[in-house]
Amino acid sequence: MALPKRLRLTKEKEFETVFKNGRKFVSKYFIVYYYISDNTDIGQKFGVIASKKIGGAVKRNRAKRLIQEVLRQEFEKFRNNIWIIVITRQKILEVKPEILRNELKEIRAIYK
Repeated sequence: MALPKRLRLTKEKEFETVFKNGRKFVSKYFIVYYYISDNTDIGQKFGVIASKKIGGAVKRNRAKRLIQEVLRQEFEKFRNNIWIIVITRQKILEVKPEILRNELKEIRAIYK
């Protein structure tokens, strides 16, 4: 099941804001850019990017589905005023969702 539309970064300007003003976390499975706003009304939003380096469309979609499912299950544990972009790496296809969940816990520990 995909992330609900209200939880997705959809506009180019939203992505630019996260890349320009956000911070970066690097894992062996993905790279995360996150932006924490002073405005608590912006809500939580997530974006997932899978480049062609991952492989063909089937592999890219699988990588995005894996991340989106973990984010969908874990989004309540993130702050209300955070936007997150996850850029997948090729190793993500070799991993179980539990490991990805643990990696995301590390991110939550960093920004608290």
